[in-house]
Amino acid sequence: TTGRVITMLLSTLGIAFVGALFAAAFDFKTSMSDKRKNGFMNNPHKNGYVIFNFPGSNTVHRLIKEWRTVEPKVPICIVDSRLEELPKSIALLSDVHFVSGNTLDKNTYLRANLKENKAVIVFPIEKNVSDSDGATKTIVELVELFVSENTRIIHVLVDSNNAWMFKKSRSHAIDADLEILAVVQESQD
Repeated sequence: TTGRVITMLLSTLGIAFVGALFAAAFDFKTSMSDKRKNGFMNNPHKNGYVIFNFPGSNTVHRLIKEWRTVEPKVPICIVDSRLEELPKSIALLSDVHFVSGNTLDKNTYLRANLKENKAVIVFPIEKNVSDSDGATKTIVELVELFVSENTRIIHVLVDSNNAWMFKKSRSHAIDADLEILAVVQESQD
């Protein structure tokens, strides 16, 4: 009788332990998935492109299509402080990562892993507002602190009259009217 009682107790504890183990594994996987989806994980990619300030789904789709015509599996990282998560049509693409963070926070640049990627493209916060070039300039200056010598930096300029702000920058300007094709061309040179 004592042996049966001990066996029942051990069996019950064993089942509870295995159940708790599976629950913990499921919770961990869900937590990691949520962190990735919401942009709280570091960019794991190397030798890819990093886009600052999400320029819209259509623009991102066109950029990825153009880049992957030449480099089929090139990784992309999108850094933005306004998005809660990437649109599903982009999040479902392979090798696309999202980093959510304030562009004035050092950790955002560290999590984006800029030094390990070949090009950083900075889009304006508002593509039809000339003053957005000032915010772009600030981001470009901060990006320059976190990239290697070989990393190309490209920015989209809303107003060509603001080009003077970037004279001492190593960033290459792209006119907003030429946006997609010019960005692809410039990032691969």
